[in-house]
Amino acid sequence: MTSLARIDTREILERLGYDYYSYVEPPAKPELAELTFDDLIPRLPDLSGRKLYRHQVEALEALNSGRNVILKSGTGSGKTEAWLLYALENRIPTLAVYPTLALANDQIRRIQSYSQVVGSDVEVIDALRRDQLLKVQGRTKLRASLSVKEIIVTNPAFLLHEVKKMAVSPRGSLLDGFLHNVKLIVLDEIDFYGPREIALLLALIDILSKLLEPNFQLAALTATIENPEELAEFFTMVNGRETSIIVGPPFRVENRVYIVLGRNLQSLWRQLREQRDSFLKAGVGEDVAKALDDFT
Repeated sequence: MTSLARIDTREILERLGYDYYSYVEPPAKPELAELTFDDLIPRLPDLSGRKLYRHQVEALEALNSGRNVILKSGTGSGKTEAWLLYALENRIPTLAVYPTLALANDQIRRIQSYSQVVGSDVEVIDALRRDQLLKVQGRTKLRASLSVKEIIVTNPAFLLHEVKKMAVSPRGSLLDGFLHNVKLIVLDEIDFYGPREIALLLALIDILSKLLEPNFQLAALTATIENPEELAEFFTMVNGRETSIIVGPPFRVENRVYIVLGRNLQSLWRQLREQRDSFLKAGVGEDVAKALDDFT
């Protein structure tokens, strides 16, 4: 008996008597630039000797020119590195906001790993982490410690809690000192949010701009956002800076797609096709006529 592991998908479908349609999505990889990671920050873990993607370079150039950035590119295409290189190379105080810290483990690991190379001080904080730190340091020391961090990673719930405290009493917020120094706010995984959540998050950014008289840039990272132009208009409205929309190709391996149509579909189509003249005389639509000529 032939091993099932050695039978390809086509053979399995044919043995089962199913008709199918198949096609191949070719592999895709973003275009490489000539700039290497070592040209910017040498000895970054896993990146040393590698070239940047073209969209990473474009995002860096936009940020270095003082613009906001919306970077739309597929998973695995290095969106995190685009803003992080800018922040680390220029020592930019940065607030990075993720939908949930639990879902951002890989990005956080890279942020911490790369930051260690340049000696940048990073804190990852949410409500649970805050309570742990308060027990050890107390409110005054924790507030002072956070104010001198170069990168703080958090989620919208914690940020909302702290901004509400800022609005009532600045010294009541643990992030007050840091936020008054922040020069870049990054909204990662922005397509993760539903309409209500994104509206709340953008309102939060608008409130921050009024509390801080903004000197900060804004960056949003996304894989699938449909209307980056609307977000770009909002960013520019918030801080008066031009906003660049940068699109990078997706990163994917070859995909082989099989659409199972059912059993004996071709046989049924051929039977209908034999009656083609009758259908045409009955005045069927053009789409039916085409379908009778083209099985696909």
